[in-house]
Amino acid sequence: MADQINTGLLQRVHSLFQQQTLLEERIRRAPMPVISAKNAVKKQEAKIAEIKEAIRDAKLNADRKQLQLREREQRVDKLKGQRNECKSNREYQLLNEQIAADEQANQVLQDEILELLERDDTLKDTLSQENDHLEQVRQAVVRAQQEADHAIEQLQKEMSDVRRDVHECLRQLPAELSGNIVRLARTLGDNALARVEDGSCGHCMTVLTTQMRSNLSMKRLTYCPSCGSVLYFVVESISSDAVTG
Repeated sequence: MADQINTGLLQRVHSLFQQQTLLEERIRRAPMPVISAKNAVKKQEAKIAEIKEAIRDAKLNADRKQLQLREREQRVDKLKGQRNECKSNREYQLLNEQIAADEQANQVLQDEILELLERDDTLKDTLSQENDHLEQVRQAVVRAQQEADHAIEQLQKEMSDVRRDVHECLRQLPAELSGNIVRLARTLGDNALARVEDGSCGHCMTVLTTQMRSNLSMKRLTYCPSCGSVLYFVVESISSDAVTG
């Protein structure tokens, strides 16, 4: 292997690896709006299910109370018939009081039934509105999926370009170094390479020895003794010759 390493090329590979990482994260996050939209649909469906359950409950209660009212009204009619056949004023008075009490209770029951029927109408109006909203959130899922698919397609194209550039850069490095970088990238990701910052490894911040910094100044291949990253000094301006030469 040649003693000197193309530092500009290492920096370029590191930059490309970092771009890959960012693109991978963006691809990973691209479907999140779809997931959020689908969760909104589930939440809306659950809300509608609750309203439907409330409508069923209101109807059942109204039906039960209407049956109860009919039975009580029949009882009042029966009491009135008994009152007409009374033999004494005392019995007549008692039946009158019972009829009055039952009719008052029946009026309360009628009010409760009316309230339940009004609640049923209100719930049905609400259900109609919530069904409209459900259709809107379902359409939002479709739009989110389309946008996510488009975004992922574009990001994958960018990723393909970056990977092509990585391959081209690695091809220009010594085969052994190129292979090592590929192996390191499998475990360290874009930290397979690390710039030297203030005399330390830019990945794990291990302080480098004077000999290591000297080797880097002479463009000799140097690995971080702690994390194993391939180290390099930053080249402020990378010309095409610095990368390809």
